[in-house]
Order: sequence, then C-alpha cells, then structure tokens
Amino acid sequence: MMCKSGWRLLGLLLALSALIAACTPQTPAPTAVSLPTASLPTSAPSPTILAETIIPTEPAPPTQTLAPPPSVQGVRAVYVKEGQLWIWDSGRASPITENLPVYSPRLSADGQLAVFLQQVDAFHLELWVAGLEAAPRRLVSVADLDQIGADVRLSGALAINPLQFAWVGQSHTIAFNSQQVFNGPIPAPLDDLNQVNADSGVLQFTLLAGWGGAFAFSPDGARVAISTPTQIVLADANGGNYRLALTYDAVQTYTQARYYAQPRWYSDSSALLVVIPPVDALAETPQASEMWRIPLQGAPELLGQVYAVPDFDTPIALAPDLSFLLYLTETGEPNQILRTLHMAGLDGSGVVALVSGVQLRFYGWAGENGNFFYGQGETQELFMAGPGTTSQALRPGVEGLLEPRWLGNGCYTVVQQFPDGFELQLARLGGGLVVIDRFTSYPAYDIWAENPCQ
Repeated sequence: MMCKSGWRLLGLLLALSALIAACTPQTPAPTAVSLPTASLPTSAPSPTILAETIIPTEPAPPTQTLAPPPSVQGVRAVYVKEGQLWIWDSGRASPITENLPVYSPRLSADGQLAVFLQQVDAFHLELWVAGLEAAPRRLVSVADLDQIGADVRLSGALAINPLQFAWVGQSHTIAFNSQQVFNGPIPAPLDDLNQVNADSGVLQFTLLAGWGGAFAFSPDGARVAISTPTQIVLADANGGNYRLALTYDAVQTYTQARYYAQPRWYSDSSALLVVIPPVDALAETPQASEMWRIPLQGAPELLGQVYAVPDFDTPIALAPDLSFLLYLTETGEPNQILRTLHMAGLDGSGVVALVSGVQLRFYGWAGENGNFFYGQGETQELFMAGPGTTSQALRPGVEGLLEPRWLGNGCYTVVQQFPDGFELQLARLGGGLVVIDRFTSYPAYDIWAENPCQ
C-alpha cells in the first residue's frame, strides 16, 4: 500500500506532467548552457476585499456577436521567432536580428528598448540591447563576463554567462547576475550583482561573487533586496549600506538547483514582503509557509503562516497591492488531484475557499482589483475569477490557451497551441482578438502597452 507521502508525490507528479504536456517551455538557451528571531505584530493586516465562495459555472456557449477586437495602437511586443528577435509595434511586425540565436527579450518600462541574450558559440551568451529604430548593440561581452568570474571560476567551467537580468525601475539601467556553465545541467550561480546602462554602455560591478544573488530593486530604484539560499540582504542600489535583513533555512527543491527567496517591495519602497516555503514540502508531517514583513530598518516581522502545495509546483501569490494572498491546497483523496484555491490575509487569517477543481493551477493576476487567471483539468482550460465574483471561462470551449498576461482595460495576451504550432494573441474579454504572430515552437516574448484596448 502506498503511504500518504507517496500519494502526495504521485498527485504532484501527475499534475506537473499534465502541465508539461499542455505547455512547451519558452525558447531555451543552447543545450550546452545551464541557465537559470522576530516578534509577532501587534495587529496583522487583513484582506481589503470581501470574498465569497466561487464555484465554476458550466461554460456558456459563445455569443453570436463578439465585441470589436482590441485596438493595436500603443501596443508593442518583442519575441523570438525562428531563433531571431522580432518587434511588433501597433500591428506591424519586423525582424530586429538576423544572425546568431537570441533568447529571453525584456522591454524597458517605457517600451523603448529591448534587452536580450545573444548566443556567441556553443557555451557563451552575451547581453545585448536594441531600440525601436537603432540597430542591436552589445552591452556585456564575453570578456566582461570572464572578468566578473575571474577570481572564483572553477577549472571545469566552460563559460560565465548572465543568469537573472531585469530593468531597474523606470530607468534604462539593467541589473544582472551570472553563473558558471559546465558541460551538463549543473547550476552554479556566482551570487554577484552588476549593472549596465543601456544608453551609455557603462558597466558597474556592484557586488562581487558571494556578496550578491537573486535581486529585486525597489520601485524608486534606490535600494535592492538580495536573496541567497539562506538569507535576504538589503543594500543601496550602488551596494552601500549592506545589511542582513532575514535568515531562513535552506529549502529542499528536489533538484540540483537551490531555492532563492523572492521578496516583493511595497509600492512606496518602504518595506518588503516575502513568503518563505517550508524546508521540506513533501515531508510526512505537513510544514507551513511563513509570511514575513521586512522594513528598511529594524527587525523583520513574522506575520503568519499557511499550509499550501509545494512552492516548486505553485508558489503562494501575493496580491498586486500586497493586501492579501492566494494559495492552493490539496483536497479530497490524493489520487483525485483535487485542489482548492484559498484567499487569506497576510497573517494567514480570514481564509475563504474561492474555487475548487481537478489539477487546479494559478496563472497570474488580472488587474489591481484581485481578479486572477486559473486553469483546471487535463487541458488546463483557462478561467478568470475574483473575490466575490463568479468564475467564467476565458474563452468557453477553446482549448490550448497558455500563459495569460493581463494588460489592462479588459485586454490580455495569451499563447494558443495548435497541432502544428503556436499563436501569440492580443485579445479583449468577451470580444475579438488580434494575432500578433505565429510560431513553430513556444514563443519567448514580452509586451508593453500604453492605454491598451482604448
């Protein structure tokens, strides 16, 4: 007879296998490259939105007349197609690169620049940038990356490559860290932090290897939170005022990769919230995830805890305004793969069951009012719901919808899978859609919109 933990692991593996079958991952890097004591608060915050139990309704038949398709004006996307970078701007698509393969495009906050990885050879990647009209140019070279890893590089490392990279706030500065690459899937982050200005090309080695890690810059760009597998550090954006903010036990990931905490900043840059998963999510005795508030000064506060499915399956989701959270639990018999999505305050209180379903998964927020996307069933049919609202199928009867992203004003993007490929679509809730482009493999993309659907 299979033990309880065995059923839980079997259920998890079945859910993950269904998701993998329904969704091909984003364009990968070359096959040879391995990418990526506190006091309790006196009063804990509670949800600002009252919730009611949501039961998925039977999908309604499509209406005969759809609302007009979304306007494409002011909508810009960058994506990888056949290994090259393309831009789609207000309905017009054109290639940006034409030589070596590229990966992981990211648009700046103003939508004017796209940063991406470009392959140099079988092992090396460089950081490049392209403008709307300007030709692509290199920002971080192989020589720059070799300099970053010079003092710590192991003898068997074949390259030093960028790992995490992101635009800093509203600026044209890109922050990135790096990793050593071996001939095999061996993750070896250097735990560094660097910044490069996309306008001037000036490169700054902010924190040397061992002093950095996964990073999250404050909205005002003045400070940065640094995560390692056992701690969170706060520092000024230039690396000054470096201080330990929170320690935690290493989290078991059941892979060679190590877990790095992912703190979220308040919009006014005054503090952070972070969810720390249990050390062993598959332990026979269930373990809780903890919610912590980290101020800029002083000790961290343990707000509360909840029991959820493993973080490597579906992480606990903090609301866009950090006023509440959503988390999944397993319900029913383990072999049913039945799950329930709950809403709770940041202290874990006021729990409300929002929606239940087979192989239920959370897919992201749909606006600032607490609405969200989720999928269920073997085909992961997509639904949209929210506290106090009725769950509705995103497109009733349509299968193969993947990775919904909310743009605002009733607009979203989604990747639709077909037997012979994929489409990247811009769509309006309850209305028509515009096909941005078609692909033979799952597209890596980013999108920027100014007043979408207007």
